[in-house]
Amino acid sequence: MTEQAKRDYPHLSDAQAFTRVYTEQSDAGVVLRKAFNVVKNAAYAVDDDDSADAYRELERIGKQYPGTAAQRFAKAFEARPDLAARAHRRPGPATSFAHPVAKAPLVPTASLTPAVSDNLDVDSPEAALEQLRRIGRSRWPTASEAQQLINAVTDLENAALVSVWTGSSRGVRQGSTPPRE
Repeated sequence: MTEQAKRDYPHLSDAQAFTRVYTEQSDAGVVLRKAFNVVKNAAYAVDDDDSADAYRELERIGKQYPGTAAQRFAKAFEARPDLAARAHRRPGPATSFAHPVAKAPLVPTASLTPAVSDNLDVDSPEAALEQLRRIGRSRWPTASEAQQLINAVTDLENAALVSVWTGSSRGVRQGSTPPRE
């Protein structure tokens, strides 16, 4: 293509002539751009095929190990670093990932022991806060005071207390965002 471009534009350097043909709207420029896209994307397609082949090979090798499918694959991954390198491509600057659409589920931090239930029907924010602190101290005695409170507030069993403490049960707005309709 460079030779043809040099014939069409003899007064330009090789790079300038090629660029002129590549950017022009003639048939030659359109064909050249399409050809470059095919070549550029072919490199990724070959890489993806090689990665998939290496992954399948690791799965096959993993079948000889005991355990779950994930454990067998992990052992094969460790045993064959050459295949592991082909199967796993590290993300780079041009790599794109799908945007996560859901958040991970909450992991309960509470133990299965019953909560302190001396007075769950409180009506003042101060009393609700004190009750949440008591629950935190009784259920997570080894945690710090701050972590005890966080655990008590994030425990779904204490949602009513949290509502009283934050004022959301009385219709009091907190923060600057309007309530949802």
